[in-house]
Amino acid sequence: MFGSFMGILMLGAVVAVIVALLVAIHGNIRRAELWRNAILARMGRLRMKRALEQRGIDPHRHVHTQRLVDLEAQLDRCERCTLDEACDQALAEGRFAWFHDCPNDADMKRSGAGV
Repeated sequence: MFGSFMGILMLGAVVAVIVALLVAIHGNIRRAELWRNAILARMGRLRMKRALEQRGIDPHRHVHTQRLVDLEAQLDRCERCTLDEACDQALAEGRFAWFHDCPNDADMKRSGAGV
C-alpha cells in the first residue's frame, strides 16, 4: 500500500513539473512574439524595413532569424546613420539593393543569403 501511494505521489510530481514547464514555455513564446512585434514596429519607423523589402528580405523572417543583440545593433546603426538623403533617394528610386553604403549592408546580405 505504501508503494502505490509513493508511485501516485511521484506521478503527481512528474505531472506538476511537466505542467510548469509547459506554462513557462508558453510564456517565453508569448514574450518572444511581443519582442519581435516591438522590433518590427521600431524597424517600421526607420528606413530599415523598406530597405530589407527592396532587397527581397522579409522583415518578419529577418527579425525571427537574427539574434537580439544583432538586431539592436542594426537598428542603432540605422538610427545613427548620417546618409539620410542618399538612403531616401535609393529607396525612392527602388535601387536600395545596390546601395552598399548602408551601415547594415553586410547584415542584410547575410540575411538575404539565408545565413
